[in-house]
This record gives sequence, C-alpha cells and structure tokens, in this order.
Amino acid sequence: MNDLRAIISSALLGTERSPLGQLENPHLEQTRQQLEPHGQARQLLGTAMLALNLARAGQTPNGKLPHATPAPEDLRAEIPQAARERLQQLFAQQADLIPEWLELANSAGFRVPHQDVIALLDYGRQHLEQRQKVLPLLDSRGRWLAQQNPHLAWAVGDTSSLENALETWELGSKAARVLALQTIRQHNPEQARGLLETVWKSEPADERKNFLALFAEGLTEADEPFLESSLDDRSKDVRAMAADFLTKLPNSAFVNRMKTRAMKLLQNSKKELEVILPEWEDTFARDAIEKKPVPNLQGAKAFWLEQIVTRVPLSFWETHLQLEPKEILNRLPKDWQLTFINAFLAVSASSPDQKWSQALLDFDNTLMRIAALMNTLPIERREAHIRQYIFRETTDKPAVDINWVTFMRHNWDIAFTQAVWQWLLAVAEKILNGAKEYSYFGELAHHINLATLKSWQNNPKMQHLLTQLETAQDTKKNNTWHLQHCSDQLKTLFLRLETRAQMRKELQP
Repeated sequence: MNDLRAIISSALLGTERSPLGQLENPHLEQTRQQLEPHGQARQLLGTAMLALNLARAGQTPNGKLPHATPAPEDLRAEIPQAARERLQQLFAQQADLIPEWLELANSAGFRVPHQDVIALLDYGRQHLEQRQKVLPLLDSRGRWLAQQNPHLAWAVGDTSSLENALETWELGSKAARVLALQTIRQHNPEQARGLLETVWKSEPADERKNFLALFAEGLTEADEPFLESSLDDRSKDVRAMAADFLTKLPNSAFVNRMKTRAMKLLQNSKKELEVILPEWEDTFARDAIEKKPVPNLQGAKAFWLEQIVTRVPLSFWETHLQLEPKEILNRLPKDWQLTFINAFLAVSASSPDQKWSQALLDFDNTLMRIAALMNTLPIERREAHIRQYIFRETTDKPAVDINWVTFMRHNWDIAFTQAVWQWLLAVAEKILNGAKEYSYFGELAHHINLATLKSWQNNPKMQHLLTQLETAQDTKKNNTWHLQHCSDQLKTLFLRLETRAQMRKELQP
C-alpha cells in the first residue's frame, strides 16, 4: 500500500484499527517517527499535513523527492504591499474584479509575490480565458514552480515572444502548448496552422478542440481548407466548432452549401412568406447539422430548418427574397416568427450585421435583452436605445429594467454615466415609495466612469436615499425585502467602484 493510501486508510478506519506503519517517502517516515511519542492521532495528522504540502508543491508522497534545478531570477518588480492585500481580498470576496486587476498589474509591469504564486497558478488553471493575463505576473520563478507540479503544467514554458513560444510548442506540456500556439498564431497564422496540421491526427479530441478554438482570433479565408477538413473529424465537438468558424467566412464553400439549402426553406409570396420544411439529406451530417432534436421542444424538420438558417449570412435573405430586413420580419408567418428570429439572433451574434440588428430591435424592442445583439450596434445607437427604452426620456413608464444597461460593454463616458446615476436615483426613489423592483445595480460597477465616483458617493441625494432605505426597513413590518435588496445593491455598487478606483492607485508603476 503506498503512502497516500496508508494515510487515508488510517484516517478513515481510525488509528486503533489501522495504525500508521512505516512509510516509503523518507521525509514522511522521518516525520512519522518524530511524532510517534506524541500519540497515534498526532502522528497521523502531522504526517498527513506534510503529505498535503508535498502534494501542493507538486511532489508525489512516495519515493524520493526529485532533484530540481535552482529557479532563475525574476525579471519584474514585485507588486506593492497594498496591491497584494487587494488581490487577496479579491480572491476572497470580489473575484469578478480579478481580470481587471490582472490587466492593471500587467500594464504596470509587476509580478505577484512568491507567496501568491500558487493561488494565481490555480486561478489560471480554472480560468482558461485569463491565462494570458496570468502568465506574465508569475514571472520566471512562477513558471519554474509550475514545472514542479503536474497540476499546474499549463504555465510551463515561455510564450512572451515568438521564439520562446516555438520552443514551448516543441517541449512544453499539453496545456502550455495551447498558449504557445496562440502566441504563434498572433505572430504568424500560416506557421501556426502548419504546425497544427503536422500533429493534428495524433492529438486526442480534447486537445484538438482546444487548438481549434484558437482560430476564433484572426480568422481569415486562408483558414478555410483546414476548417473544411475538420468537418470530417471523428469528434462531434470539433466538427461543430469547425462549422461555427466556417459560418463566419461568407464566401466559404460551407456557407455556399448552406445557402443552397436555405433557398428552399423560405419563398416570397403575395402576403406572408412561405415556409417549406426540409427533408433530411445524408450530406447534412457532414456539415454538423444534428438529426435528433431535443424531445418535446420542436419537430425534427423545424430543428433542421433552424440549424440551416443559423449558418447563412443575414444579407442572403435580402438578395434571395428581394426584400428589406424590416419587410422580411413583418411578413414571417406568426407560427414561424420565433424560430426564424432565434436563428437570426444566432447569426447576428457570430456575424454582426448592423442593418439587421436595427431591424430586429425595431421589430421587437424587448430583444434589447440580448447582449450579443445590442453590442453589434455602434456605441451611439446603443446609448440611444438605452435612453429611449430604459431611461424613458419620452415617457414616464419604463418598458424594460436597468439590468439591460449592463449590456453596454464599452467604457462609458461621463455624460452617459451621469444619466445612469440620475436614473438610479429615480429607480431607488420608486422602490422607496413601494415599487417592488429587484434590479442588480451592483453589476453596473464594471462600466461606470470612475471620474464620477466621488461626486456621487458624496451626493446628498444619494446619501439621504440610502438612509431612507435603511430606515424604511425598520419601520415597515411587511414586504421590505425589496427595500433591503435595493439598499444592498447600491452599497455593492459603491464598494465595487471604490475597489476599482483603489486598484488603480495601488498598481501605479
């Protein structure tokens, strides 16, 4: 029985039934012997603690510790103590602000202290999309530590330059090679594609999927042959991803095949457009069209139709039907409106078309809840829609809720931020007067212009409103949850904004 199993067995069965015997690892055995005079329970706990620390350092509990070469010197300056304390606070309470903190620390050229390297390595292990931001902050010794622990192998290797990335591609771990290929693709897409082609067939399905996901950035028509060949991949996930990317290439053979199929589905007529359901064809499967729909949601033919429509550029329908987007939407049969609009929204998310985005919003303003649709519009149009349908500059009755403002993913200017603050005051006052709204104001903190923070923290109206909300909770016996929620959300908003402002001060180079 190996050391780890022996420790677990003794812990589960009890030291009386399963006392801890001699261990293989010399460090564990030495600790066991030293603790033996203090009783079996203390002996077990002390040995287990050492085994845990060995595991955290990447060492196996059995056998001798492998010899490690000394770590190289770090190249970056360590973050200030205040910034370190902030990072620990974010890990504990405000993890949603960690990506912004990583960007600020990288911009300033800092690294994290060695005490925090493990936490940051583990964060990168769990958040693939943040790894490029994490790597520089680890610096040389952080990457060295990752070499000692197979669970942290994603950070092994240097991808700070094309030359280093090429070396990591050849010698790095599986996880590190994904980051290396991403760097190579950023510098030389053709070279990256060629390297991938040489190993493609020998890679497992999960790795092929991770590598293929890198094509999302910098996708061009030069990628089409490789993506077309990936439609024959043995992995369903890889085939579906290849189809998604080919859909974004409007002149690809894949899209042309889909256009040919789509022509038969929707025909112009005198009044409503005529919908003609497809029949299954054997060629559908290769183009990642799934055959079996989700039970009880829609029929098989409607399922095939929706998949085909999602693979066709929105502009195709204008040419095919000789109609403007607004006319197409208005002439869809009512029974098929939802199916086609869902498909159009899916296309808009992957291949934005502002003309269609505006037509969809004009057709149904509640589609503003679709973040991917709103973010296809130019900033000035997004703000115009928010002003009209949320701030309701033209009417007193709101049609939608404040949560939709969070779809405004650009950096807000001061004027728009001021409008948001004024609207927040109005909504909070409505809640104080009995309206039961449960908007999540705290989410707005990621977009609000920080230049307005102090003026609103010290705004007498806002301070008075917070006091009234707290007082109202004490005086109203029933139905006060919405008052508590509103008060908590406003406090959360100010806390997040204050944290963002402090992060910038603490990470100044």
